[in-house]
Amino acid sequence: MNANLLMVEHRYFGESKPANDPRWTYLNIKQAASDHHAIIQALKPLLPKEWVSTGTSKDGMTSVFLRYFYPDDITVTTAFCAPFMTSLTYEPVGRYVQEVSGSPQEHDQMIAVLNRMLQGGESGLYARFLELLREANITEEYSYTDYVASCFHYIFSFFSYQTPSTRHMASLDLPNDQFINTVLKEVFHPTDDGSSTYPYGIQTANELGQFIFDYNAYANVLNGTSFDINALKKNPSGLKDEDLWVYETYDNTLLTDIRNRFIPTTTCPIIFVYSKDDPWTGARPDQINEQYSKLIINPLGIHDHDINNEVHYSPETRTEIMDFIARFVPYGDD
Repeated sequence: MNANLLMVEHRYFGESKPANDPRWTYLNIKQAASDHHAIIQALKPLLPKEWVSTGTSKDGMTSVFLRYFYPDDITVTTAFCAPFMTSLTYEPVGRYVQEVSGSPQEHDQMIAVLNRMLQGGESGLYARFLELLREANITEEYSYTDYVASCFHYIFSFFSYQTPSTRHMASLDLPNDQFINTVLKEVFHPTDDGSSTYPYGIQTANELGQFIFDYNAYANVLNGTSFDINALKKNPSGLKDEDLWVYETYDNTLLTDIRNRFIPTTTCPIIFVYSKDDPWTGARPDQINEQYSKLIINPLGIHDHDINNEVHYSPETRTEIMDFIARFVPYGDD
């Protein structure tokens, strides 16, 4: 667009953390929106032309929160893969990944992978999984409930981050050890200790909500085991023991108003872009104001915004997105 690009780090993330705030006092939707408002107001005298806000996932949500509190700051908002969940056990996301994500063939393979991982309960592959943890000198305790949840998260990550044209689910022909390692590789080889995204967990427990899978669909293999769905519901965001009190402060008032009133009625130009296989698409808005807003379901992509990558976005979808922006922010050589 021949535009300036300003990247803003979320409060409480990276280096944008207060020196000491054990109660996470200022980590909330309104404060985040006010951060962006303050930055925009400070720079508008230097950058007086039109402003476009964009972001993916939490970034996308934040761009919408900005419009909710400060509707005149931005000309166009482009929100990619932004989930709007209104409970701590938001079921549509879990149902989406289990019922909609992927091709019919991948859906059948997903069921087969989960059945193989769960078959036999604690005496099945879970028992070998515990042995592999000991062999890898991993001392972290892993209950059967944790194991089941991790198996489901493998499916979630598969459809969130692996491109449809190149992804391959764990092959059922693999020997047990290799199969376990493929499905639960993040347990054996974590790429992130979770600290970088932990503030998001706090926010989900406080305001943003969290999702839950449909474990009832596998009741036939989970019945009679120690699997405890109530344990997952007590701590859906995976918070540390010292932060479990945050759930007591959970308030969905803002998210509910944003999803059910603001998004369907706002005259602020907003484009919502989701990907067909991305599980977070299960938390897309139910209604938008089609006169000013647009909702696109991208048939190719994953949980990202890389519209210049034709593996993730077709030229037609990219053009559709840019044409919407151009309705409100004409751009070109000038």
